[in-house]
Amino acid sequence: MYLEDEKLLTITQKNKKSILEALEKINSTFNELNIKVAYIKILNNLLKFNKGIENYFYSKKPGYNTIFQKRIDQNDDSEYLFTKIKASLKSDFNLEGFNSLEAEKFFNIIDEIESNILLLFKDEEVYEFNNYLINLINDKKLDDFIWLNTIYNLYKENQSIRNIVNDYRTFNSIEFSDLYKMYLFVTDYNINELLFIGESKVISDEYLLDVNKFFNYMYDLVEDMKNFVAKENKKDILSFDSKFNTYTNIKTPTKSEFISIVRKIFVVMRDLYENDNTKLLLDNVYPVLVKSFYAPLKNNVKIKYEFNEDFIFALEYIQIIIEVMSDTDE
Repeated sequence: MYLEDEKLLTITQKNKKSILEALEKINSTFNELNIKVAYIKILNNLLKFNKGIENYFYSKKPGYNTIFQKRIDQNDDSEYLFTKIKASLKSDFNLEGFNSLEAEKFFNIIDEIESNILLLFKDEEVYEFNNYLINLINDKKLDDFIWLNTIYNLYKENQSIRNIVNDYRTFNSIEFSDLYKMYLFVTDYNINELLFIGESKVISDEYLLDVNKFFNYMYDLVEDMKNFVAKENKKDILSFDSKFNTYTNIKTPTKSEFISIVRKIFVVMRDLYENDNTKLLLDNVYPVLVKSFYAPLKNNVKIKYEFNEDFIFALEYIQIIIEVMSDTDE
């Protein structure tokens, strides 16, 4: 049993050192600022994840006691070192310093960390880690729960934290200018007059008659996706209809361009709603997630999420536009 304890602690301590090593390589691994921020936050939560593995494993051991827990905590300065390394990145953070060799080392480190975690979770009944997540819910540590539950579900499905960032890159394809082009087309050609007033079971006539409700929602969603890991200290953003003056150089698109933009947005929104990894990280669905945290959480069962009515409204609004405008484009 002693060797088993030491094996687990050896793996988690090695992982924490590797996380710090990976953090040091962030500036030379990526040029995209949002991707840098994404990986910094993911690595920070990966550090907490390994700490959670230690805490839960040892809390279930017969010989566990507070003195032993204090010894673990006192010998672990990884969180302090993480903060220190993160601060050291700031001077060069905005510079483009991609280095292919450093990038390769970074992803090799990530692969090794994740292989170690999969090894620890190979015999899942050893810890039933969902019980640790339930404790986070009971302690109302919801932000920690969001991330650690996301990471846990990734590893249960033999995926990688890279999936989170890759999904983000996909969903980040919508530009604010796309929304404004849509807005110009809808308003200049009075598209709302062609919409099916009274026909939708989800969208009320009030929404259809007020085009800004849709575009403000979409603007918030796109803003969220483009800054999905940097929202914590971000001031409230301006609404879409208050930023018109920043797009004065954009002309009303052709029907073909409009249809292309609408379809792209529809596909992104549909995929977003079906994707747990990214959905967990967006502020727009945060109230929905909070409601679901208090539902029973069982091993091998993901939390089920309620429908976001505004999201469904946006999907139907776009679908109606496609139906109205696509008659000669199919």
